[in-house]
Amino acid sequence: MSAGDDLLWRRGVDDQISCVEVAVTPDSVAMRHSDQPAGPWLVFSRSAWADFVAGVRAGEFDADDLDGHAPSAT
Repeated sequence: MSAGDDLLWRRGVDDQISCVEVAVTPDSVAMRHSDQPAGPWLVFSRSAWADFVAGVRAGEFDADDLDGHAPSAT
């Protein structure tokens, strides 16, 4: 992976607060905390990132499910 200055880092809409930033390369997705741009970074394969995003969209990481139990049907 290239140096962080070579990547286009993106963050959420409200960039006035510290947050997570992501940068996409042809092979991977890097993630860092905006308060620590030099690192450390987490780097994921594009397929692992796609699986993570799908899980977020499906509610797999919702706060009610943090106890490890499956969410109840509503």
